[in-house]
Amino acid sequence: MTHLPEGQAPLPPCAGQIVPSFAPSVHRTPIGRSFDLVQEGELLVVFFGPMPLYHFGVDDRAGRYLAAVDLVRHHGVKVAQVARVFGMHRATLHEMAGRFDRSGVQGLLLGKGCRMPTKIRGAVERRLLELKRQGAMDGEAARRLGLSVSGVKSALRRLDWVEPEAERQPALPVEYDAQEPAVPLNGRAPGKEALSEGQVGKADAPGPVNAPHGAPLTAGEVRKASSEFTQEPAVTEPASAEVESAPLPKTASPTVDIDPLNRQGDRFMARLGLLDDAAPLFAPGLVPRGGVLLAVPVLLTSGIFEVAPKVYGSIGPAFYGLRTSILAFLLMALLRVKRAENLKEVAPAELGRVLGLDRAPEMKTLRGKLAELAARGKSLDFMRLLAHIRAKEHANDLAYLYIDGHVRVYSGQEKITKTYVMQRRLAMPGTIDYWVNDQRGQPLLVITAEANEGLSKMLLPVLAEVRGVIGDRRATVAFDRGGWNLKLFKALIKDGNWDILTYRKGSSSPVPRKSFRMHKAKIDGREVSYELSEKNVRIGGMTLRQVTVLGKNDHQTHILTSKKGVPAIEIAYRMFDRWRQENYFKYMEAEFALDALVEYGTEEADPNRMVPNPKRKAIDKELAAAKAEAAKLERDLGAAAFDNEEGKRRTMRGFKSATGATIGKPLREAREKVQEILERRQTIPKRVTVTEALDDKPTRLCTESKRLSDTFKMVAYQAETALVDLLRPHYRRTEDEGRKLIATALKSAVELSVREGELRVTLAALSSPHRTRAINSLCEELNKLNAHYPGTNLRLRYAVAGPKV
Repeated sequence: MTHLPEGQAPLPPCAGQIVPSFAPSVHRTPIGRSFDLVQEGELLVVFFGPMPLYHFGVDDRAGRYLAAVDLVRHHGVKVAQVARVFGMHRATLHEMAGRFDRSGVQGLLLGKGCRMPTKIRGAVERRLLELKRQGAMDGEAARRLGLSVSGVKSALRRLDWVEPEAERQPALPVEYDAQEPAVPLNGRAPGKEALSEGQVGKADAPGPVNAPHGAPLTAGEVRKASSEFTQEPAVTEPASAEVESAPLPKTASPTVDIDPLNRQGDRFMARLGLLDDAAPLFAPGLVPRGGVLLAVPVLLTSGIFEVAPKVYGSIGPAFYGLRTSILAFLLMALLRVKRAENLKEVAPAELGRVLGLDRAPEMKTLRGKLAELAARGKSLDFMRLLAHIRAKEHANDLAYLYIDGHVRVYSGQEKITKTYVMQRRLAMPGTIDYWVNDQRGQPLLVITAEANEGLSKMLLPVLAEVRGVIGDRRATVAFDRGGWNLKLFKALIKDGNWDILTYRKGSSSPVPRKSFRMHKAKIDGREVSYELSEKNVRIGGMTLRQVTVLGKNDHQTHILTSKKGVPAIEIAYRMFDRWRQENYFKYMEAEFALDALVEYGTEEADPNRMVPNPKRKAIDKELAAAKAEAAKLERDLGAAAFDNEEGKRRTMRGFKSATGATIGKPLREAREKVQEILERRQTIPKRVTVTEALDDKPTRLCTESKRLSDTFKMVAYQAETALVDLLRPHYRRTEDEGRKLIATALKSAVELSVREGELRVTLAALSSPHRTRAINSLCEELNKLNAHYPGTNLRLRYAVAGPKV
C-alpha cells in the first residue's frame, strides 16, 4: 500500500500499464539496490523500478519521514542508506520510526520535544465517544485521534463510559451459504438482532469456526453483509457468461477485520478459540515478491487444499490455520526460502501481503505447525491422496515409472545407521529415500527405507505403494543395477501388471559389430538415434529382450526388459531417460534444499526388526583368515611334492615323514581350526533383532516431518513444472531457460488491487520485451483457469505492466 500523509492525494494506480517515469535528465539518487529518489521542481518521488511508491513535497516533513520509515520497516532498506539520501541523522530516523509505531502519521507531525495532547475536549471528545460506540478499542481510538492511550482511558473514566454488554462479548461466527461470500464475525448479521446471552455462552467454548449458531443467513443477507464488511461488492448479475460458469470456492473464511494491515480482531478471535484460520484480506499497492501468486492456480489443481482438511481436519483454533500454513510452506519453496530458518531473511510483513495477512508466520511458528502435523502420523496418507489425484490427472505419464534411492547424509551426533554414499565413495550415517517418478521425471511418491535396505529388497514394498495409487493399470518399472535380483524379476513378471526395464548385470558375451543397425525416431517431441542390436536371452528361467546400444569407442550397453510390443529404440530411450530422475535430485537439492534437515530430533525405530547378526561378521572374518592359512599350507605341500626327488623319497610315506614337521603338522592344525570355527559359527544365529545387535534402543531420524516437507516441495516443483508447460507454446527457449524464467517471474514485484470481486495481480515488466511477452501470455493462460485465491471468493486475474511489444 502506498502510504501518504492525510490530505495528500495518491498517485494514480499503475495496474496494466507502466507509469511514465521522469526524463532521463532528471537526477535519480539510488536508495539501496531497488529504490530511487527523484526530484522535479518542488516534488520528490520514491520509485521502485518504474513504479512510483511515495511522493511528497520538498517542505513536507511528515511525508518525508513516512517514506523513510516505511522503506526501513517494510522494504528492508538499511537505516544508514535512507538517512543519507533523505538528509537526516540515523537517530532521527529511529525516533520517527518509534513515533510512527506509537501514534501513526500523527506522531510524525509532532515537533521536537512536543508531547501528545492529553486534554480531550469538544469535538475530539465527541469523536472519541463516536469511535467507542462503533466498537473501537482504546488503543485504536488513540491512534486514530493522535492521542495517548492513557489520555483516552482518563477521558473515558471522566465521561463515565461503560462498555455495552453486547459489545464486550466475544464475536460469534455465523453460518453462511457455501457458495456465497464470507460474513464478518461481528456477533450479528445486518438486519438481525444481537445474539442472546445463551448464544454468547455457547460461543466461549473453543470449536470449529463453521459450527452453526442460530438460523443461517439467506443469500441476500450474505451479499448485503459482504458488501458492507468485506472487499467484495454486492453482486446481482454476473459480469459475463465466463464468470457465471466459473465455479466458486466451497467457502470463504469469516473475519472480523476490515483493515488488511491490522488483523488484531482475528488474532483476538483465534485466542478465544473461535477462529481456526484467518481469512485473507489484501491491501492494494506494491508487493515485493508478489509474483509468486502466479503459482496459486496451479497449486489449486494439485488438490492439496482439499486433501489436507480430509487428512488433518484442523490445527485450530489458530490465526495461522491449516490452509494458511500449507500455503506458506508452498510459497516459501517457490520463493527459494529453503528452510524455516531462512525466514529470518524475509520481512514478515512483505510475505504476509502475499498471504493476505498483516504478517506471515515466522520461523518458530512454522516449525511448530510442522511439528503439530507430524505428531499426528498421517504424512504417508497425505502423500498417497495427493499422488492418487496426480495419477488420475496425468495417467498418460504413468506408462513408465523410475525408481531409485537417494541418500540423505546425516552429520549430527546421534548414532544413525550408515549407508554407502556413491558421490563420496564412503559409508556415512544417513537415510535412504526411494523416489518414484513418472516418465517425465515428475515426482509421485517417496518411501523411506526402514533400515537403509537396498533397492532389490525395497522394490516390492515400494511397488505395493505405487499399486495403491495407480490401480490395476500395467506399467513398466525402470531401475538401475542396484535392483538386480532374478527372483524379484520373476515375481514382478508373474504379477502380470508389471514389466521390468534395467541394465544387465554381470559379465556377458559382446554382440558382434555387424549385428548393429542405426535406428531413428521422434519420441516425446525429441529426435533420437541409436545403433542397436536386439535378441532374446534366457536368464534364470526367464526369456527377456536384450537391447544392446553401441556407444563411443564401441562400448556396448546391454538393456533387459520384459516389455513387448514396443520398438527397440523406445526401450533404449526410456532406459537412458532415467537420468531425468537424477536431474530431479540435483535440481531439488540446489533449488529446494531437498536433503536439508527439517528437525534435529530422532525417534525410536522398530526394536524387533531383524538385522544381520554383527557377531557373525566377526567370526566370518576369523574363518576367512583360517581358511587362507590352510590354503597357503596346502599350496606349500603341493609345491614340495612336485619338487620331491624320487631317488631320495620314493613313497608318499617317506615324503610325509620328511615334511611332517614343517608342513604336515601345521596343515592339520589349520584344518582343525577351520572345523572348530565352523562349529562355533553354527551356534550363532544369522539374524537378530536390532536391539540385540546394538545393545541399545535403535534410533532413526524423524520421518513424519521430513515426509511432510518433501510433500510440500514435491507439490511446489509440480506447480513450477505446470507453469513451464503453460509457458512452452509462448517461449521458444523453454527447454533451456523455462524454469529460470518462471523463477524470476515468481520473485518479481507486483501491484495488487481488489476490484469487482477480483484480486488483480499486475507484474512489473521483465528485463527484455520477449520475456515480458512470454510472461504476459502465461498470465492469459492462468486467467482462463478462473481460479480463486484459497479461503476467499476473489477471482485471480493476472497482467503485466507496460505495453506488450
